[in-house]
Amino acid sequence: MPNGHQNVAPDPAAPDGRRLADFGALSPAEQTLVAECRRGQPAIFRPDRPDVPTPDNRLRGALVRFLALGGDGAAPVHENGVDVRGAWIDDGIDLRACTVSVPLRLAACRIVGLVDLGGSELREIKLDGSSVWGVDGDYLKCRGSIHLSKGFVATRTCSFDGASIGGNLNCRGGQLLQAQQPALSGKGAEIKGDVYLGGGVAGEEVNVAGEVTFTGARIGGSVDFTGSTFAKNIWFVGAEVSADFFLVRANFPGAGLARRSELILSRMDVSGRFCVRGLTGSVAEILLRGAHAFAVVDDAASWDIAGRVLIDGFTYDRFLETGLPAGDDWILHVAPTDAAMRIRWIEHNAQRERVENFRPQPWEQLGKVLRDGGYQEAAREVAIARQRWQGRARAAQQRAQFQPRVHPPAPAAVPNGFVQIFYCLQYLLGALIPRVFQGMLGVFAGYGYRPLRIFYGTILVWFACALFFRVAANNGVMAPTDGRFYTDATSRFAECQPAASGNWTQCNALPNEYTRFSPWLYSLDLILPLVGLQQKKDWAPMKTRPCRVGRTTRRALAPRLPRLGGDVGRDPARVDREPAAGGDRLGPGEKGLTRGSSPD
Repeated sequence: MPNGHQNVAPDPAAPDGRRLADFGALSPAEQTLVAECRRGQPAIFRPDRPDVPTPDNRLRGALVRFLALGGDGAAPVHENGVDVRGAWIDDGIDLRACTVSVPLRLAACRIVGLVDLGGSELREIKLDGSSVWGVDGDYLKCRGSIHLSKGFVATRTCSFDGASIGGNLNCRGGQLLQAQQPALSGKGAEIKGDVYLGGGVAGEEVNVAGEVTFTGARIGGSVDFTGSTFAKNIWFVGAEVSADFFLVRANFPGAGLARRSELILSRMDVSGRFCVRGLTGSVAEILLRGAHAFAVVDDAASWDIAGRVLIDGFTYDRFLETGLPAGDDWILHVAPTDAAMRIRWIEHNAQRERVENFRPQPWEQLGKVLRDGGYQEAAREVAIARQRWQGRARAAQQRAQFQPRVHPPAPAAVPNGFVQIFYCLQYLLGALIPRVFQGMLGVFAGYGYRPLRIFYGTILVWFACALFFRVAANNGVMAPTDGRFYTDATSRFAECQPAASGNWTQCNALPNEYTRFSPWLYSLDLILPLVGLQQKKDWAPMKTRPCRVGRTTRRALAPRLPRLGGDVGRDPARVDREPAAGGDRLGPGEKGLTRGSSPD
């Protein structure tokens, strides 16, 4: 035998299909295949996939299996393996529980049947550009890669559940058309390389009509969905991805369908970048509960295609900028870190669901990542939004707690009205009032994250009150609180009386040691709780403002008007000589007014 051949002597006791003589007369195409396998060269029947069988391209699947297992002495197989291109293969290929020690390449072939690799041990298998019913690779062991790419078409499920693949699972440019069941399954599989279900180059997109499920799979490389189309769910529950997870420019044509697709990525662990960018179409929900990723690279529009985004328990270390392929170029993408976009990310669900199913973990995780990244202002905005939603959730829970008690059955010995009042007071004190205080805390202090709001608010109130008291002082409303100025009105302070068209705040007759009125200091004295500026002690608004009327009008109205400052309608010079309204005249130094009262 030539060097490099798998020299297997014919065995009369060999199982059926393990001897060349079992196949009888070979067709021209089969003779070509046997000859090329002996030489270690590809058997090329045509450059593309055949549409009809002919004697020059038709092969039996059993013969391909015979050669893949090493042939026999009459038909030895070179160590380069079995390489077939452009053939029509009948009856599928059954390699179940077989050990295939040579590479198996079936490119651009039309395989009428199932490629059964369940429980087998392979070196490498390539089905690039071929058309098959489906591939059953459950629990296989492949030392190399499995290629279902470059125009590969499968009308049934391609399953690799529990498989062990030493290289890549490459489906770039393939079409997985099984729609009723999972189109591609790798549940519990261990793949040491990458999983390619798309690519950044034109022609590498994958069209998947059914579900893609890799629940519990362990993938040593990356997962790439770039540019592909997915009509059904994608399952990566509990999967481990040791590198990156690219969900970039993928299309989900779910709009108008009775049931939109879902991305179920709960408890998935991505050791590298989790990229979600440029998604189009519509999905029902994106689930990331309990998932983890080293870094997130995303955009707002990709999350907006989902009806629900559930990220409770999703942990990540940072938001990252990264270069992603776009044709022959690479484009730098930066994950947004502005608070508005990130708050919308968490608030993506309907308001009722956000309130009834409030979870603090997404807010805490987002705030932590923003703080660690140096985005302190954005982290405070997130914390304020979290407090706002938490308050709404608490209020909703309290309303639900008290709602059944609005009309409770009253005991026979207790009037129903008292029971209603009791429950209303309970709701008022236990729910409504705390909610009001919570809202005030959010408005005036940002729930403690905006303490300067109190300072700015105080400045604003001080300024507004100062303007108010300035206007009041200019209109003669402010007056001293010392009663001596009113009992001594005939001498020095007669001109300061409002009844005499005077103004106490502009009176030059006041003693120099008496505090002069300042609207700015008066307003500040009212606001500051511990500092005394003597303004509110020495000055106060009058309760009644006298009308400025003529002498004849004052005399006519004197019996009806109260006494304010100097008595209206009477001679101010006689005020200090007449007894006060208690019958006794005030002596010097006695105060005739209480603070804030009129001199009536």
